[in-house]
Amino acid sequence: MAKLKILVVDDSAFMRKLIGDMLRAVPSFEVVGTASNGQEALLKAGLLKPDVITLDVQMPVMDGVSALRRLMATQPTPVVMLSSVTTQGSELAVKCLELGAVDFVAKPSGAISMDLPKVASELTMKIKAAATAKLRSPKPFAMHTVPSLAQKHPVSYSSHWPLVVIGASTGGPRALTAIFQALPEDLYASVIVIQHMPEGFTEAFSDRLNKIGPLSVAEGSEGAQLKVGCVYVAPGGQHMKLTERGVLHLSKEAPVHGVRPAVDVMMLSIAKYWRSNVIAVVLTGMGVDGAAGVMALSQRGAHVIAEDESSCVVFGMPKAAIGTGCVKRVVPLEMIPTAIAEGVKAQCKVLTAS
Repeated sequence: MAKLKILVVDDSAFMRKLIGDMLRAVPSFEVVGTASNGQEALLKAGLLKPDVITLDVQMPVMDGVSALRRLMATQPTPVVMLSSVTTQGSELAVKCLELGAVDFVAKPSGAISMDLPKVASELTMKIKAAATAKLRSPKPFAMHTVPSLAQKHPVSYSSHWPLVVIGASTGGPRALTAIFQALPEDLYASVIVIQHMPEGFTEAFSDRLNKIGPLSVAEGSEGAQLKVGCVYVAPGGQHMKLTERGVLHLSKEAPVHGVRPAVDVMMLSIAKYWRSNVIAVVLTGMGVDGAAGVMALSQRGAHVIAEDESSCVVFGMPKAAIGTGCVKRVVPLEMIPTAIAEGVKAQCKVLTAS
């Protein structure tokens, strides 16, 4: 089997060697070249035709954002970004995902020796996923914007109002961005998002979602009480659960499916207390996270939606969910907002009639 050809791009000679050595240790990888800035990366990408590029975000001459934009316009190639865990680094990493990067990895911190095994494992996994990913145009999706539902929001908490829980991994940030641009302001539901993302990046991602759509979006916090019309994004590096009273609980329990936060952790917690008024959505992503959760929720009467393979960057998580036999609707990304809104509206009719 041919090895995956990888181009390593970073302005630091030390980081180029560090990342290169990590990747050369993987038998199925071949580092075909390195570059010290975005301009050099574009040149070498054209010459070497790599299968995957690891791209630093902040570089001189031409930064990673500019290089990625040019690359996707002229020579679309799977890219895994490497970003520092800083406010600016996090914001730029989120921007790169919108521009077409498949995923990103947090750079090793000051305690490099402690970070290396974790970074090497994560980078290896994400490069393998990137190599099989379907690249998407950086142009906005032709989404079906959902019109106003003309629904009033309650002023106090009730476990009877609709709850939407969305799980995503590789390709998820861009899919979620498109979804939240299309959902209506008067969506009569609380929305919980579990996106596989490293610690230190979900705040910037939440802020981005809050700016681009009509719903109020924030990173989930310990003890936060659910409110209708609000979206809660699980913090990177922590599992997030829902208690009987609709209060969020965070923990650093062991990763599930190798990730934290995990979709299954949240969905299984919801299945304990919430019944048929749940709309569960599984979006693009690698692995099987969410499959156990949708099974448990389906048994409680939840309406389960999965993203169709045609629009997925990686069809792992939706495929696993569909394989459980519990998914009621399989639709492409552009129809997900409509499917969510219809599910919420159907639950509202049930509540009104009861």
